[in-house]
Order: sequence, then structure tokens, then C-alpha cells
Amino acid sequence: MSIFGCLRWSTLVASLPSRGRAFAGRSGTSKRLGVMATVAVVIGGGFMTLGVAQASAAGTGGDLTGTVSTCAPSATPAATADTSLDNVFAGQLGPGWIGGDMAYSTQLPNGQEAFAFNDTLIGTAQSDGQVTHLQGFVHNSELVGNLSSLQSNYAGTYTAPQTLIPDTNTTGGYSYLWEVGSSDVENGEQLVFVNEYKVVSAGVDTFSGRSAIAVFTLPPTGLPIFQSLVNDSTVATHMWGNGMTTDGTYNYIYGTNWNHVVNQGWMDVARVPLNHTATVSDWQYWNGTTWVSGEANAVVTGNSNLFSGVTHEQGGTGYEEVNLAGTSSPPSTIAVSYSCSPEGPWSPQVPVYTIPEIAQYSPDEFAYTPNFHPELSATGGLVISYSLNSTVWADLLNNVHQYQPRFVQLDNASYTVTFNANGGTGTMAAETHNVPTALTANAFTRTGYIFTGWNTVAGGTGTSYANGATYPFTASVTLYAQWAVAYTVTFNANGGAAVASLSGPDGSSITLPSDTHAGYTFDGWFTAASGGTEVGGAGSSYTIPAGGITLYAQWTAVPVPTVSAVSPNSGPLTGGTAITITGTGFVTGATVVIGQGNGAGSGAIAATKVVVVSSTKITAVTSGGAKSGTWTLFVITSGGTSAANSGAYFTYH
Repeated sequence: MSIFGCLRWSTLVASLPSRGRAFAGRSGTSKRLGVMATVAVVIGGGFMTLGVAQASAAGTGGDLTGTVSTCAPSATPAATADTSLDNVFAGQLGPGWIGGDMAYSTQLPNGQEAFAFNDTLIGTAQSDGQVTHLQGFVHNSELVGNLSSLQSNYAGTYTAPQTLIPDTNTTGGYSYLWEVGSSDVENGEQLVFVNEYKVVSAGVDTFSGRSAIAVFTLPPTGLPIFQSLVNDSTVATHMWGNGMTTDGTYNYIYGTNWNHVVNQGWMDVARVPLNHTATVSDWQYWNGTTWVSGEANAVVTGNSNLFSGVTHEQGGTGYEEVNLAGTSSPPSTIAVSYSCSPEGPWSPQVPVYTIPEIAQYSPDEFAYTPNFHPELSATGGLVISYSLNSTVWADLLNNVHQYQPRFVQLDNASYTVTFNANGGTGTMAAETHNVPTALTANAFTRTGYIFTGWNTVAGGTGTSYANGATYPFTASVTLYAQWAVAYTVTFNANGGAAVASLSGPDGSSITLPSDTHAGYTFDGWFTAASGGTEVGGAGSSYTIPAGGITLYAQWTAVPVPTVSAVSPNSGPLTGGTAITITGTGFVTGATVVIGQGNGAGSGAIAATKVVVVSSTKITAVTSGGAKSGTWTLFVITSGGTSAANSGAYFTYH
């Protein structure tokens, strides 16, 4: 049955206490999903446009000074929709989680992802987004698992779903509930920052003054289990957990100091040693000059309406924050700012992405709370998500995809290296990257010259880079090929196998090659075919002289081996007799065979475990399979094959 025709669900929908927020970052007031009149007031004339207008006028984003950060890239990052991640959540059709907002994430110790959500629809939907059954609504939940197989995590059961982090008991006639923020894993537990909101009317919730950390145990198998709440604030205007990042020593936690009188908030920042986040007594707060104890000493570092995520600048040395920007209502542009330190100051906003769904589903659709997912990000880029919502409840039931997170891939500024042949010929494509990368190997040539590397100046007086060296790609540059007159070392094999010549500039080094000549041993390379000066053997380093040179291989003939005795000189047909052979002309690589009446050729039985002990001694082991009788034993080397004589025999019996 369609949910639109069911009185029970119509009654539920009318009373749903939802709070998906129509702004980037935390505020002291939040709107409630699907309540048109209230949302229209909040969007059109409330707190959200206050922060955006101020940023537009000042041009500073989250920074009070508008300082241009030296850690900001020189070019605007490129941002594109990540449809593969979008489809992960579009594919969540139930039964279970089918829509929610915020999508703060962290990676669990087992490698799985945990996405934390606020207001969550529990039910089933079709692939086109049509909700076929709305089982319930909870104030927070998770999706946990591998991206290909996420599981819903909420309390209760599917038929009676409950909020994952339990709502606070009703006090003074009001209902209290928890909104989620940044998430992390420490000491084998999942930590989720939460802030408590009081439901004050059918459409609006306000911050109650209570901020905490929800602690989840992580069983070896199964989903995270809510364990407890740790209060993280004693100041009633502070909300912690808008964003979180680390420098490897401290975790930095971003929060909002909310002023209910003017309905506006400003960003504070705290830090705590790694693995001490849930020990709030270890927190320190930025007081504008240094880090101090005492939450009351925290000072404003920015306008928190525009901060909803902070992380390391990918491919850079500083930090990056994400927010919504623009003068439209609701805002439709994602922007980033940069800082060299986690406490700021922050650079002016840099618009990077126009949210297409606002125009696609206009006039009812709006977006809010972009945040980073560094654990999902590739080198040199960042994954950003943002939440979607509608002022019309029926829109979400007709297409729940309008209440699922969307994702953007942000690629940091790239720089280009252009290659100049500098007198050479050929072509090479320019290289563009945003992280240190090995340069393309040289493809230019120049007749009579050899390539020696790259330089930022054609004449070679700038910065040099070797062929294939790593370039940082922090600035664009033209690299000029550097050339030196090529001198050739020609190798005359002098009866051996042909050897290719080698070239290089005067004074450069080459490695001398080896060569072979049947029946000879290689003596090395010389300046003459006979006599002359030896310059080195195979593998030796040689310095190319000006004008080049011809080097000659010289050889020593390998003598034909002789066998004078074999001991013992008999053994069983099965082989395995260890023998010692004496004679002359034994060299490394010698083989031993025992003839079977046809000399050392066809039918001869090869001995095994042949060891040339010296030029006069070989040890070996006879093989089986021979015919019974006395047979000649032969030693074979590159100098030839030993001749038969009275001492060169072995008897198989």
C-alpha cells in the first residue's frame, strides 16, 4: 500500500521531530525536515543568511582577518561530482536506512567505514527513489561496512526502530535529542561528537547547552554498540565536533560558541593529545595567542556558520576547511579556505563547486553541512560530502534520493612542466600533476650530442634535474634539455662476439662490457689488439676520453683438457659413485661424461655434482643407467674434449 494512503503514517509524518539543517556548520537553532512554514522562515530571514551575508561582505569566510594564507594553492582546485560514491547511498533501498543527513565518517579498525547521520528514514524504497514503505524515523543512525555492503545501525528493530544514541528524557515538557558531528576511532572505540537539542515547537529545535562524546564499543564482528556519553563542555554556549583533524601529535576539535541573543555563532578550537579525546580534562583551548587549559579561555577564531569540516590540505603543507558560500538563499556553492596552522587564521573563501541539485529540484531543495572524508580520499585530492533536503515532505517520499548525501572529488591545484628540446629534435608532452611525481623520461635526440639532464635555464645555470627525477609540482616550469658533445668508445672484439659501442660526454663514466670467444678466456680491454695498456675487465668503470677511443678485447686460449686418472675407477650400474679425476686444463664450467662406446657424444652418461677443484682436479658423481663394461671418461671444456688414454676410464658393473 502507498504510504500516502495510510492514515497511520500520515499522522506519524505530521509529528516527526526532524532537524536536518539548512546551513553549513552548527548553529543554536535548527529547522525540522519537511515542515514548510518554519523552514521557509529559517531559510529566508534567519540565522543562515546572517553568516553567509557577513562572509560575502567581508570576503573572509571563516577567518576574522581575511589573511591570504601562504599555504593556499596558487590555483583553484577542481571539483567534480563523485557519482560512484553517490550511487553507494542511492543504492540503500532498505529494508533499513533509506535516507539521512550529515554523513560524518570514520574508518574502523577492521577497515570498514562508519557513516553517522542525524534524522534518518527507516523503510524501503524503489530505485527511482519512491518510498514504498516508511517504517519509522529516528534522530540518528549509522551505515557501517564496506562501501559495497553497508549495514544500517540503529536501535530497536526494523519493525520498531529507535534512535541509535538515545533521546534524553523529557524535561519541563520538552523533548531532547542528540545531533551527530565528527567521528573518530581511539583506543579501540568509536567516538562520535554529539550536541543536544530541545524541541521547542513543531518545526524548530534549539541547542540545550549540552555537548558530549558518544562512545561506541567495537565488537570483533557486528555493528558498533552505543555505550555511554562523555560530557565535553562546561560552557552552556559551546557545541563541539563541527570538525576534527590531527597533526600527528594532537587532535584538533572545532566547535561553535553560540550567542542566542543575536542568533549567531563563532568558531572555537580545542586540542588534545592523540588517544585522549574522551579525557576532556586533557583538552587545551586556543586563546588567540597560545594553548591553555580552561574552556572559558577559548576565543573566537572564525564564524562557525561557515565551517563544517577541517582536514589536512592534500598535496600541501597546511589545513583546509569547507563551507557553504554565496549570496543566494539557500546557498548553492561549496567553498574552501586555507590556513598554515589548525587554529588559523584562515584565507578568504575559494568557491569550488556549484551544487546542482538546488537548481534541479528548485524551489524546494536545499543543501547544507559539507564535510571532508579524508580516509576515502586519494593522494592529491579530497572527498567532500554535503546533505540534501527539501522543504516539502512529500518531495522526499516521492524521491528519497533528495535526502541522501552527495559527494564531490576535490583535486588540489595542479602545475605543469613543459619540456624544451633546446637544440634537439622530437616531441614530448607536458606533464601536469599536483603531487611530487617522476618526470617523463627524455625522448629528445640531438645528432652528435648526448642528453645529460634538465635545467630550468637553457644555458644550464638554473636548477638541474636528472632524467626521470622527481619534480615537486608546486609551480609550473619549462625544463630545457641539456646536451654534451658525444664521444664514442668503440669495442673491437678481436675474434670474439661483436660488442656495441658506448657514447658519452668527455669525462663521463661507462661500465665496460664482457665478451665471449669459443675456446678462449677473456683477459680484458686493451688499447691495442696485442700488447697495449689494459683499461679494465668486464664490469669495470671507464672514463670516456675526449675524442673517443677504440678498445680491443684480448684473449688467452683455453687448453684442451687431459685425463690421467680416475679414482675409484669402477662402480655399480645404478651410479652414485663419488670419483676424483686428475689431469690438466680443467676450467670452470667443465662437464664430465662416461662414454658408452660412442665417444663423448651420443649415448654418453653425464656425471653429476661436477666440481672443478683446480686446473688439475675435478670431483663428480657417476649417474645410473649405463651399460655394463669399461668405458672412456671424458672431460669437456671450452678448450675441447679430453682424449682417450689408459688412465681415462670407468667400469660399470
